Amino acid sequence: MKFSSFILYLFMIVSGVWYMGSGCANVGSPTGGDRDTIPPRLISITPAPGTINYKERVISMQFDELVTQKSLQSQLIITPRTEVKYKTRINKNIVELTFEEPFSDSTTYTFNFREGIVDITEGNVAPNLYLAFSTGSYLDSLIISGQVRDALTDKAVEGATVVLFNPRDTTNVFTDKPAYFSRTDKDGNYELRNLKRGRYLVYGFMDNNKNLTLQTKSERYGYWPDTLQLTASQDSVNIRLFNVTADKPQVNSARPAGNYFEVTFNKPMNSYQLQTEGNIEVSSNFIEKNKKLRIYPVPIQDSLRAMITATDSLQQMVSDTFYIRYEQSRRAKTPFTLESTKPRKGTSITKNLQLTLQFTKPVVSLRTDSLRLMYDSLNWETVTAQEIEWNNSRDKLMIRKTLSPPQPAAPAISTAETDPQKLARGGAGSREQQVELRIPKGTIYSVESDTLDNQTLNYRFATESLTGIINGTIVTTASDYIVQLVKAGNFEVVAEQINARQYTFKLVEPGDYLIRVVVDSNANGRWDPGNIYTLAPPEPVFIYDQPITIKANWEIQNPEILL
Repeated sequence: MKFSSFILYLFMIVSGVWYMGSGCANVGSPTGGDRDTIPPRLISITPAPGTINYKERVISMQFDELVTQKSLQSQLIITPRTEVKYKTRINKNIVELTFEEPFSDSTTYTFNFREGIVDITEGNVAPNLYLAFSTGSYLDSLIISGQVRDALTDKAVEGATVVLFNPRDTTNVFTDKPAYFSRTDKDGNYELRNLKRGRYLVYGFMDNNKNLTLQTKSERYGYWPDTLQLTASQDSVNIRLFNVTADKPQVNSARPAGNYFEVTFNKPMNSYQLQTEGNIEVSSNFIEKNKKLRIYPVPIQDSLRAMITATDSLQQMVSDTFYIRYEQSRRAKTPFTLESTKPRKGTSITKNLQLTLQFTKPVVSLRTDSLRLMYDSLNWETVTAQEIEWNNSRDKLMIRKTLSPPQPAAPAISTAETDPQKLARGGAGSREQQVELRIPKGTIYSVESDTLDNQTLNYRFATESLTGIINGTIVTTASDYIVQLVKAGNFEVVAEQINARQYTFKLVEPGDYLIRVVVDSNANGRWDPGNIYTLAPPEPVFIYDQPITIKANWEIQNPEILL
């Protein structure tokens, strides 16, 4: 009996505990809530912004909630740049930076924490964390700001480094770290604050290796095209970035290489002039993306004195004198091939054919009557000597010819057909005609007496019913400029016109396009990047930033473009 009563008593206790536990759980269970999106708020900072005569070595910040650091070493920008090390200590809502050595005397310092401090729960960034103080009696207050964009696409560049140098110093952007620098935000904007009056050189570049110096071989760069005289804050110091190796050109070597003699440069070159003693004629061409010049064998007794002058894309020149000589070699000759074509085979062309063929070696012989443009087995055209042009090295052939393809017969269309697109495609002249450039073996011979193998380059004619037209007007005072139609995605140049106030691009294949205008200041037919050494600016580029969508059989009237 006692045992039964005990069991009943124990059961009641356990049931009560379970009931109370369930009740507590129901009453106090968390219901969740909205994600915390409120960033930490700065309550106090030491020294206070604008403090002068500050002699301590500690920066202290207090926030209204628990915080932590997020890549603070890379996010924090201190100017003037300092090599003094510091330790970061975070205790709940307080962040302290303690420097190992005192700050320099009579200097205005700025601390831009950017996105380096976040709350501990959701990682919300403490915004606008910027501190300026002076160790002297005066706080510098001038500002340089602007935007960094790509020179050829006009896209804002995020994460670019903008640096300042004193033009009177011996330091430079290639070898020395700057005292003052900033980085661009997602919109390409930058700001350098609390600067002193003076003269500055302003550069921008993608600091890929994060060493604060410019390597033009691997980093896009740009510059303000003049020395900036800072007497008041300036807010439109905009910089355009581009990819051009600015290293001074030099000849690395000139020596025999297999069956040839080769001159190696430290960078790609644009053009060259080669002179030999006694004006003995030699054949030569660029290889390996214009980083080498290959000179082909000529009958000489021992050696031949020669001088070369080569020019890079910045119009920098290098000259050197050497002796051409050849050595016995069992190495096989370089194959003679067609390296590239423009336009690429398989793409569309117009009746005004402009075709460029790039070969691996200089050409000494071409039978033009063997070059045939085949429309079908019964219809073809040949190429005449007046329709071709060689470059100086004779490794690039340009064919310019107005083609006369036969008129295609209209295919029969079923009277039951109701699809308007099929009806349009079936109309006379709507089908894409084909043409092939055939180069039989034995038509072209290289300087080494080897012939090009059979080549067949097939193209199709763009037709009006399957393509569109873009018209527009350029309003400018520039005397020379290039109007380019480029693909909206990759900025590939589809077509271009020179000095066209009223431009028309016909036979444009369906797709999205942009109009780009290059102010061709030196009238050489191409965009030039300027020169970082002389601060000569790149040629201006303007882009009508509204994409133009072309569909089959459409004609677009584009708004005026004001330069």
